[in-house]
Amino acid sequence: MDEKGLKEIQEFQKQFHEQNKKRITFGLRCMYIIPAVFLVLMFVSSAVGSSKIVFLVLWIASLFIISIGMIIVEYIDYKFQKKLDEVVGTVTSYSGITNADEVSEQVKKMHELRKSYKQAVRLDLIQKRTQRRRENQKEDEDA
Repeated sequence: MDEKGLKEIQEFQKQFHEQNKKRITFGLRCMYIIPAVFLVLMFVSSAVGSSKIVFLVLWIASLFIISIGMIIVEYIDYKFQKKLDEVVGTVTSYSGITNADEVSEQVKKMHELRKSYKQAVRLDLIQKRTQRRRENQKEDEDA
């Protein structure tokens, strides 16, 4: 392979790798934004009387879909790097798309969001129990 073609392939790989980094970053952001949106929708719908299970299922499904998408992007980038190494005839250490510190920070944010979600669900359950007790007390007083 001539030098010009090789440089073009390497340049394309660099651009592709940068795009994949942006895709992974976007995916990580979605993994903590989407649960927050479903949390808000859950509270809004609980005031209306809708089921929370729907939002829980949507939340779990969205996390699986985003995770699968991120895995696919990482895998394609890895395979492309390996193919480029075969063509060029060198061995490059593959560092991956994701930065370990960034992933750690995102995981911490997700953990905090999960804690707040659990607290919100507990608070909602306590409020419903309290409301039921009051209604039962009123019924007992009326009877």
